Amino acid sequence: MQDRGMIEGLVLSCIYQDLTLVTELEPDFFSTDKSIFYFVLAREMSKTIKEVDMISVCAWCNTNGLLQVFEGYGGYESIKNLLKLEGNVDNFYSYVDDLRKHVLIQGYTELGFDLDKCYELNGEKVKPSEVLPFMDSIQFGSLIQSIFLNVGAKVIEAKDKFESLHYTEEEIEKKEKGELENTAQFDITMTWKDIRNGEDRYLQSFRMLNDEVNGVCRKNGVFFLGASSGSGKSTVTLSIILGLVESGEKVLLTSNEQTSLYFKDLLSAYVCINVFKCYTISRKKISKWTLSDAEKEVFFKANEFIKEKYEGRITFWAVNEFDINKIESKMKKLNMTEGYRYMVLDTFKPTSLESGNVTNEYVELSRRLDTFGRKNDIGIICPIQLLSSTDKLSYLTASQITNGKQIKEIASKIILFRKCRNQLELNSENQQYFLKPFIWQKNEMSGKYEKRYLKMIDSTKKEEKKYEFDRFCVDVSKRHLVFIIDKNRSGGDSIVYLYEFDGNSGRLTEKGICDHISYGTLMM
Repeated sequence: MQDRGMIEGLVLSCIYQDLTLVTELEPDFFSTDKSIFYFVLAREMSKTIKEVDMISVCAWCNTNGLLQVFEGYGGYESIKNLLKLEGNVDNFYSYVDDLRKHVLIQGYTELGFDLDKCYELNGEKVKPSEVLPFMDSIQFGSLIQSIFLNVGAKVIEAKDKFESLHYTEEEIEKKEKGELENTAQFDITMTWKDIRNGEDRYLQSFRMLNDEVNGVCRKNGVFFLGASSGSGKSTVTLSIILGLVESGEKVLLTSNEQTSLYFKDLLSAYVCINVFKCYTISRKKISKWTLSDAEKEVFFKANEFIKEKYEGRITFWAVNEFDINKIESKMKKLNMTEGYRYMVLDTFKPTSLESGNVTNEYVELSRRLDTFGRKNDIGIICPIQLLSSTDKLSYLTASQITNGKQIKEIASKIILFRKCRNQLELNSENQQYFLKPFIWQKNEMSGKYEKRYLKMIDSTKKEEKKYEFDRFCVDVSKRHLVFIIDKNRSGGDSIVYLYEFDGNSGRLTEKGICDHISYGTLMM
């Protein structure tokens, strides 16, 4: 292990190459006033500037009244010297771990703890200084805490917090103000003012589903959204993101599969069709830019609508690899500096699908994200691809996820969905597969809610066209999705919902609850 001064220099060298890394540490990890100053300087600058150069740093220091202090510590020449150390950003977390070990050593030594002494632990003799090179900081800290309790806890992890189970006056006051709420709803996908009459308009995609799972919680586990390839995961995910924004949240959308243009096309088509009622526009037309002049006019209006409504509230970030350290660092910075409280990882999967240890990676990533979300009060949504063998299954469970049993233990909620086989499942004459969708309707005479089963119609037939948008009808000529709640810490599970899905506009229309679903393979 290198000496403390060199390690601090390498850590700061990485931070000044990438300011987003600054959220990983605290000032008291550094041993000198100069190191502390340059760390704090980087942390504060990271809130407003992205790249380090002499002009931007000096301007920032001058604006904030720190130019004299900055020059007293060597000015930009000191930053240049740090950069000359050429700390490898890819090794940043290794440097940080070494620095944590130095901090631990200093803390234990100051308390009179002798690292060169042999201690008995679980019947064996252990000399901390000898095992130190073979342990990371967490392992080393755990070892010392086993020998000498309550030392170094701040460096390793947050302290355990013991609490009584009655509400304090302060908590009750916060609860009345809604400040203790740790859930954002996603039932209403979008709101806007009608351009013709100025009336308030909205789209409500997930009323029943949202109510059942009580939105997307923070500090309560990971929200998994599973479907097979081509089922519409990205479109459904975007609808949930828009719903969170309508609840006043900011969302980081991280994707290792799609570019921002893919989601821009999705959202643009959604707004053009649903808000501006231009039904000739499609995602394909926008993607290939084959719009007519009239359609382009609508597109530009929609683009301005999106910019005004979502800029600074949804941030997209494309990543080449699922680097959990980098993702957590970026999200932590956005959380601290800009108030982002929700993160979507599209699509959740191990670093390498060719790895021989994929199932274990899924579990470890899930646990890591669960811990990160709980610690930082961040809600995490993970769209996840189901095994290809599930394509013909009628009822989906977590077992269709790689290592699903372990993931289910970690998850807060698991919602799975698939394409509906209309010919089988929306055919009232096929008793084996018919979904029997219904909605709860209040009986005016008894005051009780009763099931009202929906009527199957085909709007391509002239005599049934008038029922196309009837809420008590299901149009079998349109595409539908079947949603299944597999796990839900907020309420019931094993509930099945039917949704009409317009892939062109991205619009989901909630039809009802399924009173019946077959188990096994859907024969087509």
